[in-house]
Amino acid sequence: MRRLINATGIALEPITAYAYFIAQASLVGCLLPSIAFGLFFRSVKLVAAFALLGSLLHLLLDSLQDKWGVGVHLLAPYNWQTLQPGIFELDSSIAHLLSFAGIIPFLFIVRARQDARLVRFSSVRMAASCVCLIAYFSAPFLFINDVVASDSRYLQTLASEVGRRGKFLELDRETASVVGDSWYTTTHVGEILKIVNPDTNMVDGDTYSFKAEFRNVGEIQLIDWKKHSGARDIASHIGLLAIGCWMVAVLVLSRTPKSAAMEEAG
Repeated sequence: MRRLINATGIALEPITAYAYFIAQASLVGCLLPSIAFGLFFRSVKLVAAFALLGSLLHLLLDSLQDKWGVGVHLLAPYNWQTLQPGIFELDSSIAHLLSFAGIIPFLFIVRARQDARLVRFSSVRMAASCVCLIAYFSAPFLFINDVVASDSRYLQTLASEVGRRGKFLELDRETASVVGDSWYTTTHVGEILKIVNPDTNMVDGDTYSFKAEFRNVGEIQLIDWKKHSGARDIASHIGLLAIGCWMVAVLVLSRTPKSAAMEEAG
């Protein structure tokens, strides 16, 4: 959702917007769209439960990746502390194998006609689904302050320039660039920070994760860093494309005369 809004060019207050998306991406946040999705199928509870379990699996796999400064929220809104055991690296063979599994949704496209027979449209179902989606987009506003206060993704640290010196910061997959003789990186909330001790092996324009400490308001001193490839984002886009193709195929096939007749017969 964050990437989609960013692609539209809509400008939002960075800290508030990021806290909103964190709340929306929590496990409890995934419950409402799961129900909204399930309402369009004959077995509402089964499909909703399956969608929620898929979200849980996604969050758990995400937490197993060693992504600095990132975590998942399984106990929100009761506890906004992140879970991030970080067992394997983003660019490890395990991560690439899991990314390759992103092609699996394409296999479900071949059975889209069978899935389309389970689709159920009615004014009541559509109204209930819309209520769930409205709640999905509205509820995160209630938890923005809690997310910031928990310092998830270091939002509280980045929200104020007062007292930053000496505070720890982790950045996940940000671009490092050279301007003149100085190195800079941009945080996930759009703030540009100067790197006072860049490593000689860093390359202008490449993507890195950083562990750092604030030297001053807009300056950080690196403690550790690692370079990333862009393969993971490509795999994510392929997986999303596959799911999108399946959903479109199911929707179109569910409206064909043959499917409609079978639905009425059922």
